[in-house]
This record gives sequence, structure tokens and C-alpha cells, in this order.
Amino acid sequence: MNTQEILFFAGYMLFVFLMLSVDLGIFNRKAHSVGMKEALWMSLFWVGLGLSFYFFFRHFGHLVHGLDSIEELKERIAFYRHPIRIDGLSYEDAREVYNKNLSLEYITAYLIEKALSVDNIFVMILIFKAFGIGNKYFHRVLFWGILGAVIMRFIFIFAGAALIHEFSWVLYIFGGFLIYSGAKIFFQKNADKVDTKNHPMVRFASKYFSVASDYVGQKFVLKQNGHYFLTPLFLVLLVIEFSDVVFAMD
Repeated sequence: MNTQEILFFAGYMLFVFLMLSVDLGIFNRKAHSVGMKEALWMSLFWVGLGLSFYFFFRHFGHLVHGLDSIEELKERIAFYRHPIRIDGLSYEDAREVYNKNLSLEYITAYLIEKALSVDNIFVMILIFKAFGIGNKYFHRVLFWGILGAVIMRFIFIFAGAALIHEFSWVLYIFGGFLIYSGAKIFFQKNADKVDTKNHPMVRFASKYFSVASDYVGQKFVLKQNGHYFLTPLFLVLLVIEFSDVVFAMD
């Protein structure tokens, strides 16, 4: 990575952590039930923020890699195998084609991830109902659960892209896994129920850690008489993170 790329991605990660801190530390500092109006405005804000990057890539995408010449554009297009050709174009026209393709790739990935997140939401709702969590604690668990999903998908996307780049036949393995997962869900009985006692993460945590018997507000960890206990809310988070690993593989 060149200096321009390092600066851009460092700035991007700083911006992401700043937005997450604002969401958790300011807007949702106190546990409360999120109403329809608040959920709508927050959704519009986050979706709008995500879509704003489309316009950034559309007009300034070349700045991400610091591409200042036609030769650098050609090198980057060849390296990432972008489906575009800029032979015979001036630098300005080639930059326009490059930025247009970059923004299209971004919005395509964004919409795919939005679509894939729908099944995550349904599973999380089932988990919340199974554990009997109060509505006012949804956001805290969802925040850390979705953050885990982002990290998992980040790892799997880049690892998968690297594998496909080196070994194209890996696509057949991934495809087979998706078919197997879909068939298993389709034919599985009681797929809409979550066994709160026999779930692998619950059994693992109960075996190796001390777990409190009751919920303690929105706390994940409880200190009592000099000993630390995991709360049932943390077990819910573990179950959600486990499901994130499964969903990240699709």
C-alpha cells in the first residue's frame, strides 16, 4: 500500500470508530426502548451516510489510491481486474471511467450486504425472544453484535477474495457450502426456535466461566464479592456473535 492508501484507510477507520462512539456514547448512552420514529430517523441517517460514499467514489475515487497518471490507472485496473478498458483515453476521461466503475462496485457491494443483513435481523429477533430480553436492551446487544458481524464479514470477504484470486476453483466449494446451508435450513425442523440451554456458546460459557443467574440491567459483566460473573445478556451476545460467524461465511 502506498502512503495515500494508508492515509485514506486510516482516516476511514477513524471516522467509523468516531461514528460508533457517537452512536453508543451519545445517542444511546442510557438504555431505552427505541420507538418507530427514532428507528426510522436513525436508519435514514446511517443509510444516507453509507450512500454518501457512493458519491465520493463517483467523483473522487481515484484519490483513494493516489492515481495521478494514465499509467497508474492502468496498473491499478490490471491489479484489481476491474472490468473496464481505458486504452486511447485521456487521463481525465480514463479517470471518469475508473471512478464510475469504482462507485458502481461500491453500491453493488453495499446493496448486497444490506440484503444479506435481513436474515441476520430475523435470527437476532428469534434469539431475543428466546432469552426474553427487554426491548430497552436491544440496542446495546445489537450494537456489539452488528459490530462483530462487520468484523467477521470484513475478514471473510478479504480472505475469500484472496483465495478466489489465487484459486478460482474455491468458488465451487463456497457454492457447495451455500447449497448445503440452504438445504439444511429448509429441511430443519423447529428452525424458528432457539434452545437457550443447549446452544454451544451457552454451554461453553457456562462450563468455563461463572454466569450470573439474573440479568443486571445492561451489564455484560458483574463483579460481586471480588469475583467476576458473566450476565445472561453477555450469553445472548455470544449466541449472536456465533450466528455472525455462520452468516459471514455466505
